[in-house]
Amino acid sequence: MGDHVFFYGTLMAPFNRPGRQRITPKLTFKGRGRIRAALFDLGIYPAAIPADDNSTVWGEVYETSDATGVLTELDEIEGYRPAEPDRSLYTRAQVDVTL
Repeated sequence: MGDHVFFYGTLMAPFNRPGRQRITPKLTFKGRGRIRAALFDLGIYPAAIPADDNSTVWGEVYETSDATGVLTELDEIEGYRPAEPDRSLYTRAQVDVTL
């Protein structure tokens, strides 16, 4: 069994985001899923923020056998700097996903 990634917002398949096309061949769709978070509209893109209430963000779950490669590409697409998380547009977190 491989690792899994969860996409919400413009990384989901229907949006056909240009950077996403580079990692699509490394992904196998497993289904829709949800995380405990609140979704905020930041204008041209959304942001999911962890929530302690019953807020839910729906998205897509994918399996990959190349987690390192996929995460490196996603970091570039999303503007995440692992060495400088405070200077990043987004953060990356390991969370529980309900299918």
